[in-house]
Amino acid sequence: MRDSEELLRLVHTAMVGAGVDYEAIYAELEYTADTLAEPEHRTRHEIQKWFWATAERVMGDTDIGLTLCPYLPAFRGNAMEYIFLSSPTLADGLNAVLDYRRLVSDAFHMDLVREPGGNRIVLVGTTNDAPALRHSEICFCYGFIKTMRCVTNTQFEPSAVTLRAPARLERAEYEDVFACPVAFDGAESEIWVDDAVLDAPSPHYSPAMLRTHRALAQSQLDDIRRQDLIDDIRLCLFQAFASGDSENGGATLDAIADELSTSSRRLRFELGEAGITFREIVRRTRFAVARRLLARTDESIDQIAFHAGFSQRSAFCRAFGEWTGMSPTCYR
Repeated sequence: MRDSEELLRLVHTAMVGAGVDYEAIYAELEYTADTLAEPEHRTRHEIQKWFWATAERVMGDTDIGLTLCPYLPAFRGNAMEYIFLSSPTLADGLNAVLDYRRLVSDAFHMDLVREPGGNRIVLVGTTNDAPALRHSEICFCYGFIKTMRCVTNTQFEPSAVTLRAPARLERAEYEDVFACPVAFDGAESEIWVDDAVLDAPSPHYSPAMLRTHRALAQSQLDDIRRQDLIDDIRLCLFQAFASGDSENGGATLDAIADELSTSSRRLRFELGEAGITFREIVRRTRFAVARRLLARTDESIDQIAFHAGFSQRSAFCRAFGEWTGMSPTCYR
């Protein structure tokens, strides 16, 4: 699972605004903020767990997520915002945006539930799996509300918020931040909204603009799906190299296509759309395996050549020289 780099950028902006010593946190994590300037970059979701646990410890703040909420900027200037604005009503906009939630994160799931007992926007993250991720969910709830307030000119106001996380401070401190009643220990995190808010017509409704922005968001989703495919291919190759199956044809396009339950023709087409060839993925994967083993293990060159999918040491050394301009031994 991966998250949009935009989420980390928003939190980084909040840390700057709150005067948090983010450099100390990044130093602990051995993290560089260079990728924050790359909106299309996606980060492994586990990084959030490490980040929040480190932020808690370094700052000595057990509810650092709530501390950052007032400083979070709205999530704006993206296709999802324009889909929302172009939709007939707020409810229509929310339902349309939910189709593209992977653009934000693979880990968070969001749904609009309309029932006689009340309407709620349900946000489900991974708080129960890692306590430190309570901060992600609190920030996500607050950030969602702030964004909706901004794009609706304060028309969006929740009637109540339920957090899946337990309270670590007095209830009043949460309610001061969210500006509405807050409950805790819910089965899901929920933002409660009245019918009048959801059914209000959008002053920016435009069927043509809605089609345009949905097409753009779908294109971005297709890019993510193709990157998923590349990651799956790399994993299959790693397994084939590690088991020695590459020598028996386990690292060919046909074999990987069978492993992924697709056709080699379809696989080749999707990779072409992603702007990369199967041969290039094999090359990069072999190089990644070789570099990791040379830098982190004491395995012999012969063993590393085998794990990188080469049947002969000489072929491996020749290829490694082409990749780096030096021999495996010199690199080590």
